[in-house]
Amino acid sequence: MRNNNLSILFLVNAYNSFQKDLIESIAPNCKQIYVFVRFRLGSNYLKYFSFLNLTHFEDSNLIKLENLPKNVQVFRVPVFFLPLTIIRKKIFNKFYKGILKIIKIENIKFDLIHSVFTEPSGKAALLLSEKYKKPFVHTLYENDNWLTEIIENKQFDFQEFENKAAFFTSNSYRSKFNFKIPNFTIIYNGYNSNLYYQKSKEETKEYLKLDKSKKYLINISTVDERKNHELLILAFCNLTLKYQNYNLLLIGDGPKMKYIKELINKLHLQDRITLVGYQPHSKLNDWINASEFFVLPSKAEGNPTVMFETLGTGTPFITTNVGGVSEIINEDCGKVIHDFEVNSMTDAIEKAINKKWDKNKIVEYSKQFEITVSAQKYTEIYEKVLNDCR
Repeated sequence: MRNNNLSILFLVNAYNSFQKDLIESIAPNCKQIYVFVRFRLGSNYLKYFSFLNLTHFEDSNLIKLENLPKNVQVFRVPVFFLPLTIIRKKIFNKFYKGILKIIKIENIKFDLIHSVFTEPSGKAALLLSEKYKKPFVHTLYENDNWLTEIIENKQFDFQEFENKAAFFTSNSYRSKFNFKIPNFTIIYNGYNSNLYYQKSKEETKEYLKLDKSKKYLINISTVDERKNHELLILAFCNLTLKYQNYNLLLIGDGPKMKYIKELINKLHLQDRITLVGYQPHSKLNDWINASEFFVLPSKAEGNPTVMFETLGTGTPFITTNVGGVSEIINEDCGKVIHDFEVNSMTDAIEKAINKKWDKNKIVEYSKQFEITVSAQKYTEIYEKVLNDCR
């Protein structure tokens, strides 16, 4: 459904990867989209503290304006930033006031507000909705730990979303947190099939200068406590003697990088595990296609977009049972382990190695999660919300 007269105010924490893909997939169905993205004052200085491995927090990696549609305008809202809880609690009000200032200067007119992530976007959107008397919809993308922190610290009362349209990215949110929001819809994270698709494994290995005689497991994530790289490394260590043609690729950086390097050295796995470091979104399709499996050992997730992106390449996905992954991953496209034990992860990887996978079947299954499908669902709900307000 296309509404050439619809103008949307989007509030996001970053304009890259899945948030950028979602907005730009919705754009053809609208007249105009105004995106307000938190510009992290101070983030550009992180490059001078390389020992912290916080590349992913830098503004240049969080706001990507390449190939911007003509009807999408992106505004940076300056907010002082450090990745500390005490500072995060105060961000939403500054974000809200910064948006108000830009709306006034630019004389922006809009029909509807859509916020992504509760902190600070959801809280700021709620205030904007009340001020301008415009309908407001919200997408919960947070992982379980993040939502728990918001609720326990009473940073936001989710019942304030009552009579608003709220989108959940998995059924697990609703059941675990007992949300009583009457107007909700489950819309899974979509993936961009123009960026993630099946390619020749041999060609991608050659392009990435990987050893063609080897097979690879891969993980792409921030190297922090939640992503739980230690579990994957220890499980892989258990398999190295039996499967000597398998290596592990770790893509990303983060605060636990020093510890992970030390663990790899302690286990004498320097020749079997490659720390690739941060890679831009545009290159990840090649890395995934060069690999046999993606392994996600996280302690907490929502419904990770990388899961859908991986399936789009026809690559099986091995994961711990976090967030809503068990709603997506079945025996035809991956493995789900139900604890955080090294032996369980080892067993899951070994079973995946010895199973014959139908990559074409995985790609076909993934099509229901393409970003264009999600965008169409959002557009239909916008129309319903606006009609209900008339």
